[in-house]
Amino acid sequence: PFRLYLSPLNIDPQAPCFAISHPGRYSEEISNIVGLYYTQGMPHANWPYMEGMLDEKAFLEHVDSILKDKQAILSNALEKFDSGCLFFYFEALDIIQHMFFRQMLDGNSSYNDVVHSYYLKMDTMLGGLMDRLGSDTLVLVVSDHGFCSYDYVFDLNRWLIENGYLVLSDKVEKLSGFLEGIDWHKTKAYALGYGNLYFNRLGREQNGILTQQDADKIGREIKDKLISIKNPDNSGNVVYRVYDYGQSRYPQRSPDMHIGLYPNYSFSWETALGGASGKVIAANTTQWSGTHFIDPDFVPGVIFSNINLGIEDPKITDIAEYVLKQY
Repeated sequence: PFRLYLSPLNIDPQAPCFAISHPGRYSEEISNIVGLYYTQGMPHANWPYMEGMLDEKAFLEHVDSILKDKQAILSNALEKFDSGCLFFYFEALDIIQHMFFRQMLDGNSSYNDVVHSYYLKMDTMLGGLMDRLGSDTLVLVVSDHGFCSYDYVFDLNRWLIENGYLVLSDKVEKLSGFLEGIDWHKTKAYALGYGNLYFNRLGREQNGILTQQDADKIGREIKDKLISIKNPDNSGNVVYRVYDYGQSRYPQRSPDMHIGLYPNYSFSWETALGGASGKVIAANTTQWSGTHFIDPDFVPGVIFSNINLGIEDPKITDIAEYVLKQY
Protein backbone atom coordinates (compact mmCIF):
# COMPACT_ATOMS: atom_id res chain seq x y z
CA PRO A 1 0.00 0.00 0.00
CA PHE A 2 1.12 3.52 -0.82
CA ARG A 3 1.69 5.93 2.08
CA LEU A 4 2.56 9.61 1.77
CA TYR A 5 4.07 11.75 4.50
CA LEU A 6 3.65 15.50 4.02
CA SER A 7 5.93 17.76 6.01
CA PRO A 8 4.87 21.23 7.15
CA LEU A 9 4.82 23.68 4.26
CA ASN A 10 7.95 25.77 3.77
CA ILE A 11 8.18 29.25 2.33
CA ASP A 12 9.63 29.14 -1.18
CA PRO A 13 13.09 30.76 -0.92
CA GLN A 14 12.98 31.67 -4.60
CA ALA A 15 9.71 33.60 -4.26
CA PRO A 16 9.05 34.20 -0.55
CA CYS A 17 5.63 35.58 0.38
CA PHE A 18 7.43 37.88 2.84
CA ALA A 19 11.06 38.65 3.60
CA ILE A 20 12.90 35.68 5.11
CA SER A 21 16.43 36.97 4.55
CA HIS A 22 18.47 40.14 4.55
CA PRO A 23 19.11 41.37 1.94
CA GLY A 24 15.69 40.35 0.65
CA ARG A 25 17.04 38.59 -2.47
CA TYR A 26 19.58 36.56 -0.51
CA SER A 27 17.28 33.55 -0.03
CA GLU A 28 16.71 33.43 -3.79
CA GLU A 29 20.42 33.75 -4.54
CA ILE A 30 21.22 30.81 -2.26
CA SER A 31 18.48 28.71 -3.82
CA ASN A 32 19.79 29.39 -7.33
CA ILE A 33 23.17 28.00 -6.26
CA VAL A 34 22.39 25.13 -3.87
CA GLY A 35 18.79 24.35 -4.86
CA LEU A 36 15.65 24.41 -2.76
CA TYR A 37 16.25 24.13 0.97
CA TYR A 38 14.17 24.11 4.16
CA THR A 39 13.13 27.57 5.30
CA GLN A 40 11.16 26.18 8.23
CA GLY A 41 12.66 27.34 11.52
CA MET A 42 13.02 23.82 12.94
CA PRO A 43 12.88 21.54 9.89
CA HIS A 44 13.66 18.13 11.38
CA ALA A 45 10.70 15.74 11.47
CA ASN A 46 11.00 14.85 15.16
CA TRP A 47 7.33 14.23 15.85
CA PRO A 48 6.68 12.08 12.75
CA TYR A 49 9.61 9.92 13.83
CA MET A 50 8.38 9.76 17.43
CA GLU A 51 4.88 8.81 16.26
CA GLY A 52 6.06 6.05 13.92
CA MET A 53 5.41 7.79 10.61
CA LEU A 54 9.13 7.60 9.80
CA ASP A 55 11.50 4.78 10.77
CA GLU A 56 15.12 5.30 11.81
CA LYS A 57 16.47 4.92 8.28
CA ALA A 58 14.08 7.49 6.80
CA PHE A 59 14.63 9.92 9.67
CA LEU A 60 18.42 9.77 9.38
CA GLU A 61 18.21 10.29 5.61
CA HIS A 62 16.08 13.34 6.36
CA VAL A 63 18.66 14.66 8.86
CA ASP A 64 21.49 14.06 6.37
CA SER A 65 19.59 15.92 3.65
CA ILE A 66 19.23 18.99 5.86
CA LEU A 67 22.87 18.78 6.95
CA LYS A 68 24.02 18.56 3.32
CA ASP A 69 21.99 21.66 2.41
CA LYS A 70 23.42 23.62 5.32
CA GLN A 71 26.98 22.62 4.44
CA ALA A 72 26.39 23.85 0.89
CA ILE A 73 24.97 27.16 2.15
CA LEU A 74 27.98 27.65 4.45
CA SER A 75 30.40 26.84 1.63
CA ASN A 76 28.73 29.42 -0.57
CA ALA A 77 28.90 32.02 2.20
CA LEU A 78 32.61 31.37 2.68
CA GLU A 79 33.30 31.92 -1.02
CA LYS A 80 32.00 35.49 -0.65
CA PHE A 81 33.47 36.11 2.80
CA ASP A 82 36.52 38.40 2.93
CA SER A 83 36.65 39.75 6.46
CA GLY A 84 34.53 40.40 9.52
CA CYS A 85 32.41 37.97 11.49
CA LEU A 86 30.54 35.03 9.96
CA PHE A 87 28.13 33.06 12.15
CA PHE A 88 26.56 29.74 11.14
CA TYR A 89 24.35 27.36 13.09
CA PHE A 90 24.21 23.57 12.75
CA GLU A 91 21.48 21.82 14.74
CA ALA A 92 22.15 18.22 13.62
CA LEU A 93 23.96 17.17 16.81
CA ASP A 94 21.19 18.58 18.97
CA ILE A 95 18.49 16.68 17.06
CA ILE A 96 20.44 13.43 16.91
CA GLN A 97 21.13 13.42 20.64
CA HIS A 98 17.51 14.18 21.48
CA MET A 99 16.39 11.22 19.38
CA PHE A 100 19.15 8.63 19.80
CA PHE A 101 20.52 9.08 23.31
CA ARG A 102 18.72 6.01 24.61
CA GLN A 103 20.02 3.91 21.70
CA MET A 104 23.55 5.16 22.41
CA LEU A 105 23.34 3.73 25.94
CA ASP A 106 21.75 0.47 24.73
CA GLY A 107 24.50 -1.94 23.73
CA ASN A 108 21.99 -4.10 21.89
CA SER A 109 20.62 -1.32 19.68
CA SER A 110 21.62 -1.36 16.03
CA TYR A 111 21.65 2.45 16.24
CA ASN A 112 23.89 2.82 19.30
CA ASP A 113 26.66 4.47 17.25
CA VAL A 114 24.48 7.14 15.63
CA VAL A 115 25.38 9.93 18.11
CA HIS A 116 29.09 9.16 17.83
CA SER A 117 28.92 9.02 14.03
CA TYR A 118 27.43 12.50 13.83
CA TYR A 119 30.11 13.91 16.08
CA LEU A 120 32.62 12.45 13.62
CA LYS A 121 30.74 14.05 10.71
CA MET A 122 30.85 17.45 12.36
CA ASP A 123 34.51 17.04 13.35
CA THR A 124 35.40 16.17 9.75
CA MET A 125 33.54 19.20 8.48
CA LEU A 126 35.21 21.43 11.08
CA GLY A 127 38.65 20.12 10.11
CA GLY A 128 38.00 20.93 6.46
CA LEU A 129 36.77 24.38 7.43
CA MET A 130 39.90 25.13 9.44
CA ASP A 131 42.14 23.95 6.58
CA ARG A 132 40.22 26.22 4.23
CA LEU A 133 40.43 29.29 6.45
CA GLY A 134 44.02 28.92 7.61
CA SER A 135 45.59 29.45 11.01
CA ASP A 136 45.26 33.25 11.00
CA THR A 137 41.45 33.13 11.05
CA LEU A 138 39.77 32.81 14.43
CA VAL A 139 37.40 29.82 14.45
CA LEU A 140 35.03 29.44 17.39
CA VAL A 141 32.73 26.50 18.08
CA VAL A 142 30.22 27.59 20.71
CA SER A 143 27.68 25.22 22.23
CA ASP A 144 25.24 26.57 24.78
CA HIS A 145 24.63 23.21 26.47
CA GLY A 146 25.56 19.57 26.71
CA PHE A 147 23.30 16.50 26.89
CA CYS A 148 22.18 13.65 29.09
CA SER A 149 19.53 10.96 28.97
CA TYR A 150 16.25 11.08 30.86
CA ASP A 151 13.77 8.43 31.95
CA TYR A 152 11.24 10.68 33.70
CA VAL A 153 9.30 13.85 32.98
CA PHE A 154 8.36 16.35 35.68
CA ASP A 155 5.13 18.32 35.26
CA LEU A 156 5.57 21.58 37.15
CA ASN A 157 2.03 22.84 36.53
CA ARG A 158 0.51 19.57 37.76
CA TRP A 159 2.63 19.92 40.91
CA LEU A 160 1.40 23.50 41.39
CA ILE A 161 -2.20 22.32 40.99
CA GLU A 162 -1.83 19.48 43.49
CA ASN A 163 -0.19 21.81 46.01
CA GLY A 164 -2.87 24.49 45.73
CA TYR A 165 -0.81 27.21 44.06
CA LEU A 166 -2.57 26.94 40.68
CA VAL A 167 -6.37 26.73 40.70
CA LEU A 168 -8.53 25.69 37.77
CA SER A 169 -11.76 27.42 36.88
CA ASP A 170 -15.05 25.77 37.77
CA LYS A 171 -16.06 22.92 35.44
CA VAL A 172 -12.52 22.74 33.99
CA GLU A 173 -11.10 19.26 34.46
CA LYS A 174 -7.72 19.79 32.79
CA LEU A 175 -5.38 22.70 32.23
CA SER A 176 -5.08 22.98 28.48
CA GLY A 177 -2.25 24.67 26.66
CA PHE A 178 -1.34 28.35 26.93
CA LEU A 179 -2.79 28.70 30.44
CA GLU A 180 -6.40 28.31 29.39
CA GLY A 181 -8.75 27.26 32.18
CA ILE A 182 -7.02 28.97 35.13
CA ASP A 183 -8.93 30.79 37.86
CA TRP A 184 -6.65 33.80 38.13
CA HIS A 185 -8.46 35.22 41.14
CA LYS A 186 -7.29 32.23 43.20
CA THR A 187 -4.04 31.23 41.47
CA LYS A 188 -0.75 32.19 43.10
CA ALA A 189 1.78 30.66 40.67
CA TYR A 190 1.95 29.06 37.25
CA ALA A 191 4.59 27.62 34.90
CA LEU A 192 5.31 28.26 31.25
CA GLY A 193 8.34 27.14 29.30
CA TYR A 194 11.02 24.71 30.46
CA GLY A 195 11.36 25.30 34.18
CA ASN A 196 10.09 28.87 34.35
CA LEU A 197 7.77 29.63 37.26
CA TYR A 198 5.81 32.87 37.58
CA PHE A 199 3.90 34.42 40.47
CA ASN A 200 0.48 35.92 39.77
CA ARG A 201 1.62 39.41 40.69
CA LEU A 202 -0.43 42.54 41.23
CA GLY A 203 0.42 45.06 38.53
CA ARG A 204 2.05 42.53 36.19
CA GLU A 205 -0.48 39.82 35.42
CA GLN A 206 -3.85 41.11 34.25
CA ASN A 207 -5.63 39.56 37.24
CA GLY A 208 -2.69 39.43 39.64
CA ILE A 209 -3.36 38.89 43.34
CA LEU A 210 0.09 38.76 45.03
CA THR A 211 1.88 41.71 46.56
CA GLN A 212 5.68 41.64 46.78
CA GLN A 213 5.43 40.47 50.40
CA ASP A 214 3.03 37.70 49.36
CA ALA A 215 5.34 36.66 46.52
CA ASP A 216 8.36 36.48 48.84
CA LYS A 217 6.47 34.23 51.25
CA ILE A 218 5.06 31.98 48.54
CA GLY A 219 8.49 31.80 46.91
CA ARG A 220 10.10 30.44 50.08
CA GLU A 221 7.33 27.88 50.48
CA ILE A 222 7.55 26.68 46.90
CA LYS A 223 11.34 26.45 46.96
CA ASP A 224 11.40 24.31 50.10
CA LYS A 225 8.70 22.00 48.77
CA LEU A 226 10.27 21.60 45.32
CA ILE A 227 13.67 20.68 46.74
CA SER A 228 12.05 17.96 48.84
CA ILE A 229 10.18 16.22 45.97
CA LYS A 230 10.96 12.51 45.68
CA ASN A 231 10.40 10.19 42.75
CA PRO A 232 7.98 7.48 43.99
CA ASP A 233 9.66 4.91 41.73
CA ASN A 234 13.12 5.16 43.27
CA SER A 235 12.91 7.71 46.14
CA GLY A 236 15.45 9.89 44.30
CA ASN A 237 15.48 13.68 44.34
CA VAL A 238 14.01 15.49 41.34
CA VAL A 239 14.78 19.21 41.81
CA TYR A 240 18.45 20.09 42.21
CA ARG A 241 18.23 23.86 42.57
CA VAL A 242 15.72 26.70 42.47
CA TYR A 243 16.95 29.99 41.02
CA ASP A 244 15.36 33.17 42.37
CA TYR A 245 14.90 35.79 39.67
CA GLY A 246 12.78 38.05 41.83
CA GLN A 247 15.44 40.78 41.74
CA SER A 248 15.92 40.55 37.99
CA ARG A 249 16.75 43.68 35.99
CA TYR A 250 13.56 43.04 34.02
CA PRO A 251 10.98 41.90 36.59
CA GLN A 252 8.05 42.57 34.25
CA ARG A 253 9.42 40.11 31.68
CA SER A 254 11.39 37.55 33.66
CA PRO A 255 10.18 34.43 35.42
CA ASP A 256 10.26 34.73 39.19
CA MET A 257 11.96 31.37 39.58
CA HIS A 258 13.71 28.86 37.40
CA ILE A 259 13.77 25.19 38.35
CA GLY A 260 16.97 23.20 37.81
CA LEU A 261 16.40 19.43 37.63
CA TYR A 262 18.68 16.51 38.36
CA PRO A 263 19.92 14.39 35.43
CA ASN A 264 17.50 11.71 34.21
CA TYR A 265 14.58 14.20 34.35
CA SER A 266 13.09 16.70 31.95
CA PHE A 267 10.07 18.99 31.97
CA SER A 268 6.82 17.81 30.44
CA TRP A 269 5.68 19.06 27.05
CA GLU A 270 2.44 20.17 28.71
CA THR A 271 4.21 22.42 31.21
CA ALA A 272 6.33 23.97 28.46
CA LEU A 273 3.15 25.08 26.67
CA GLY A 274 1.31 26.27 29.77
CA GLY A 275 -0.73 23.12 30.27
CA ALA A 276 -0.68 20.20 32.68
CA SER A 277 -0.69 16.43 32.29
CA GLY A 278 -2.27 13.95 34.69
CA LYS A 279 0.85 13.09 36.73
CA VAL A 280 3.57 15.07 38.48
CA ILE A 281 6.24 12.49 37.57
CA ALA A 282 5.81 10.09 34.67
CA ALA A 283 8.05 7.66 32.81
CA ASN A 284 9.48 8.84 29.50
CA THR A 285 8.65 6.24 26.87
CA THR A 286 9.15 8.40 23.77
CA GLN A 287 11.95 8.37 21.20
CA TRP A 288 12.92 11.81 22.53
CA SER A 289 15.36 10.38 25.07
CA GLY A 290 18.11 12.99 25.37
CA THR A 291 17.68 16.31 27.14
CA HIS A 292 19.41 19.49 28.25
CA PHE A 293 16.40 20.83 30.17
CA ILE A 294 18.09 20.20 33.51
CA ASP A 295 20.30 22.25 35.79
CA PRO A 296 23.21 23.74 33.81
CA ASP A 297 25.70 22.34 36.33
CA PHE A 298 25.12 18.93 34.74
CA VAL A 299 25.17 19.91 31.06
CA PRO A 300 27.78 22.63 30.60
CA GLY A 301 28.36 23.91 27.10
CA VAL A 302 31.59 23.86 25.13
CA ILE A 303 33.80 26.62 23.75
CA PHE A 304 36.41 25.53 21.22
CA SER A 305 38.87 28.02 19.75
CA ASN A 306 41.87 27.64 17.47
CA ILE A 307 43.39 30.77 19.02
CA ASN A 308 43.98 31.42 22.72
CA LEU A 309 41.22 33.82 23.78
CA GLY A 310 43.11 35.00 26.84
CA ILE A 311 39.98 34.50 28.96
CA GLU A 312 40.22 32.36 32.07
CA ASP A 313 37.24 30.00 32.34
CA PRO A 314 35.40 31.51 29.32
CA LYS A 315 31.61 31.50 29.28
CA ILE A 316 29.17 31.83 26.42
CA THR A 317 28.35 35.35 27.58
CA ASP A 318 31.99 36.34 27.02
CA ILE A 319 31.95 35.48 23.32
CA ALA A 320 29.96 38.41 21.92
CA GLU A 321 32.12 40.93 23.79
CA TYR A 322 35.30 39.20 22.62
CA VAL A 323 34.23 39.08 18.97
CA LEU A 324 33.12 42.72 18.98
CA LYS A 325 36.53 43.78 20.31
CA GLN A 326 38.28 41.93 17.49
CA TYR A 327 36.30 43.67 14.78
